[in-house]
Amino acid sequence: MPRVSYTKWSGEHVDYVVFDKRDFINRCYSDAEQRNRDGVIYEITTPRALADQFVLDAEDSEEAFADAEAEWVLDLARRFGWDTLLYRADYARAAGEYSDKPISEFDAACAYAAHDVQNFRFEHDADQ
Repeated sequence: MPRVSYTKWSGEHVDYVVFDKRDFINRCYSDAEQRNRDGVIYEITTPRALADQFVLDAEDSEEAFADAEAEWVLDLARRFGWDTLLYRADYARAAGEYSDKPISEFDAACAYAAHDVQNFRFEHDADQ
């Protein structure tokens, strides 16, 4: 079974086991929710999907995006295209940054778990 270990800044050492990577990822999401953490652990989306959250689409005007305070979505669409997969991982990259460079959900969860501790380690056998 995989083992997670780290040292809190207070000096306390933490060590626990997880069933697999999915269990670890789910624990990270649960921890973030319980602690009301700002930031996104992991997200995959497209500029089109982001625009849809503002009830906008590719045919809407620049003014419509400005009125919805969603100019940044239009900027992403211009930079990457409307249907390009974009990855966000606030603890692995700059907070709020969307990139077309893939990152795995596991790597994003590791970045979350390691962001405010020392000596973070996720140890597992190669086949896990």
